[in-house]
Amino acid sequence: MPLKKIKAMLKEVIGLYPNSIGDASIERAIHHRMQALDIRSCGVKGEMEYLLRIQNDSKEFAELVEEVVVPETWFFRNIFPFEALASYLPGLKKKRPDDADSGLKILSLPCSTGEEPYSIAMVMMEKDLPIGKFSIDAIDISQRAIRKAKRGIYGQHSFREEYCGLRDKYFQRTLAGYVLAPEVKEKVKFSRANIIADNLDHYQQEYDVIFCRNLLIYFDRQTQACVLQKLHRMLKPKGILCVGHAEAAQVSKSHFLSLDISMAFAFSKIDNDIKAPFIARSASKKPFTENNKTLKKLESTFQSLIGLVEKDQKISNRLSRDKIFTQILDESHRRVKKKLPKARKESQENMQEKTPAGGAVALGKISGYLDLGRLNDAEILCESYLKNNPESTDAYYYLGLISHQKGSPGAAESLLKKALYLDPDHHLAIGLLALLAEERGDAGQAEDYRRRQKRAIKRNSSIDG
Repeated sequence: MPLKKIKAMLKEVIGLYPNSIGDASIERAIHHRMQALDIRSCGVKGEMEYLLRIQNDSKEFAELVEEVVVPETWFFRNIFPFEALASYLPGLKKKRPDDADSGLKILSLPCSTGEEPYSIAMVMMEKDLPIGKFSIDAIDISQRAIRKAKRGIYGQHSFREEYCGLRDKYFQRTLAGYVLAPEVKEKVKFSRANIIADNLDHYQQEYDVIFCRNLLIYFDRQTQACVLQKLHRMLKPKGILCVGHAEAAQVSKSHFLSLDISMAFAFSKIDNDIKAPFIARSASKKPFTENNKTLKKLESTFQSLIGLVEKDQKISNRLSRDKIFTQILDESHRRVKKKLPKARKESQENMQEKTPAGGAVALGKISGYLDLGRLNDAEILCESYLKNNPESTDAYYYLGLISHQKGSPGAAESLLKKALYLDPDHHLAIGLLALLAEERGDAGQAEDYRRRQKRAIKRNSSIDG
């Protein structure tokens, strides 16, 4: 009971949807903070003590948020949005003679430890934009992350992607790490804020572009819609919103227009005075008006007809899902079997299971358990495998598949989005997300995923060829 209330607090204050990172991750963070506070009571008693603590101590609640929010970012991560921004915005300013002399205003939210906003600054500077003609606001809920961002000193892990030699140009290598050049640091202003609780959209600060990548995936549909509404208000007319690849399907087409720039996941604000509410795409539409008696009679008749065929529909849908699930498993087997011959050979040479070779063998076992319907065994092996391989796309995909079969679509969707976060072209994960969308009646999103799956299959085929 205390754990449930703590999770509810996290959702209310920072919008965290527990299924997005998993109950186990949240509970680990809670118990870690309990140890830090030397709360020695065991079980529910100790958890209740911690609940009372965070209810009366905002600083400790902030520490819990720091424990839950683990930043994962690096410089020039998916460079396409940065390049699209640098090439698009100068033209946008020319279309606005009224504010042509004002600098470009850019927001990075969440900014994490600074890699994203600093990447934006460097790319903009490389595109020969006048040095005084743009500024960047960077906002995050983590004070710890902001302190690191302001220091501007980074380790090798922050440079997992190289771009035009900018690390050598704008960083000085020292014993402490890579130190960012002052001319880049001065372009970014950092501040702490909470997009859920704070009235950011009431600051009268309009932006030409907002980077909000890999934040929406941690919210439920209602919270996603609320955040998108705030971001819409914070953008200037025709301003640009960049989101993560796993979030593009959630952006309201009635309020944003896709720029159709490959791999940028960028949208332009539709400028209108209609104050229509943002509705999560999974929300159902009301088919009949309450004040129309004729239509209400038709609705009643329609519902009666549904009752007559409901049993047949359930049987048909179950058969269809089982057929699709079998197809997904078959494709999963084929994917893993491509890796197995070399893996088995290397395993015989006493390779440890945490190596890529051992990993392929473990994934093969998981696939085998799924084939036998041993979902619990497959899930346990997946969790064990992820401890040594935290960035395994296939492991997250299999966990999503297991959650779907266990009747937990929310958890399945979250896990599959994590797989896509690691590999945007994982067509099996995309296909299963399409199936989940169909099952909840969201035909529009399902179609978006189907189109994306076709593109992913095409790209994978060209690489394999």
